[in-house]
Amino acid sequence: MRNKCKMNRFKNIPYLILVLILCFSESLLSQEKPISIYGYLDLAGRDVSKKQFFNGATENPPSTFMLLRTHILLNSHFYKNWKAFAIIRFQNGTFLGNESVENKGAFDLLEGWFEYRYDKWLRIRGGKFLAPFGYYNTRKYNSPIFNSILLPLMYEDEFLSQTSAGTIIPPEQNLGILGEFLIDNWAIGYNAYIGNGSDTDEHNYDVNNNKGIGFRIQVEPPVHNLTIGTSFYTEKSRFDIRPYLDMNAMMKKAAVTGQPVNTIIPILPNVNENETRKTFGFDLRYLIGNFKLRGEYVQSDITDVALIDASNISDTLNTYAFDGSDFSKTFYFINLSYTFFDKLTPFFELNVFEDPRHFVYRNTLHRYTLGTSFRPNSNIAIKIEYHIHQFGDIYNKVPNNFKNYEMLWAAISVFFN
Repeated sequence: MRNKCKMNRFKNIPYLILVLILCFSESLLSQEKPISIYGYLDLAGRDVSKKQFFNGATENPPSTFMLLRTHILLNSHFYKNWKAFAIIRFQNGTFLGNESVENKGAFDLLEGWFEYRYDKWLRIRGGKFLAPFGYYNTRKYNSPIFNSILLPLMYEDEFLSQTSAGTIIPPEQNLGILGEFLIDNWAIGYNAYIGNGSDTDEHNYDVNNNKGIGFRIQVEPPVHNLTIGTSFYTEKSRFDIRPYLDMNAMMKKAAVTGQPVNTIIPILPNVNENETRKTFGFDLRYLIGNFKLRGEYVQSDITDVALIDASNISDTLNTYAFDGSDFSKTFYFINLSYTFFDKLTPFFELNVFEDPRHFVYRNTLHRYTLGTSFRPNSNIAIKIEYHIHQFGDIYNKVPNNFKNYEMLWAAISVFFN
């Protein structure tokens, strides 16, 4: 596993060489400012209240504060109507959750693409870029521009990795066309894209039936500072999910280790399957003076489910009977903020995630957030926020199945250019 991790750290070297060639090309060196290099680093800390599971087991993660990650962004209009863009991230620390430490020190090319602009209404982009699904997904690596420390649940990498829900939001795409039309006082933008999908065949080749496609339409009506968007994405591929508790595995672990069952953290196995996912989204932003409203709704429908590998499950017959509708997901959030003196921005945010068969979230997870962001100058943002997580109880038949828990976050973002 360690060798695999080292290989992953170097898989982006050809892209980085391309960036260096771009930086030192003759046409660039002849320009006054051939390439813009800017970025930021995040110092983030978290304190989590004790979590209690249905069997009485508890988890009490330690408080932590670390230099979490550093992002370097490169942007260049290197030749006439051509543009290049790249985001490089160095993972200074691991995720703040229960993830493997092997991502610590990873060096990744998060995005790297070229774009040709024919006119305002037609641009062609190719390479590796975030799918333009919703408002946040194309901006989630630029975290300092947000007032909150964490993104909404469905765009937050740590949450997605823990829930195996990441495929509700499209992965990176590879080819797209985009543009904007002005009709009277309306501005209408579009973005259509295609990607190689989330998986390959048994020979590690991308195949046509794994391709993902999507589009986004953004409308700015003749109402000052109002933006409305709608997005759609579909993909048929192979996915890893983590939908339920493996009771048998939990009992076996207790027997082998000699621990009481009520001290074993619930075991959530990964299952590998084929399925078709269709995801629809609607988003809205409205600014009036110093007040800002942002909201988004995302619905994912799953069909054509076929099990590939359930080897991690102790008892497939008893624990793995479902149809695709059992795993369809719904997500929505709303964020309200107000800025004082152009520096201080308190905000409230509600996140709702619904997944009726997911063992931990069992129907619904609500995350309530109160926070504030202070920007003493253009290069520093100081943020603090408090989260309350509440679980739904429709499927929670055992009394006190899960205890609601709280989190306190603090962060400092430092910008450089």
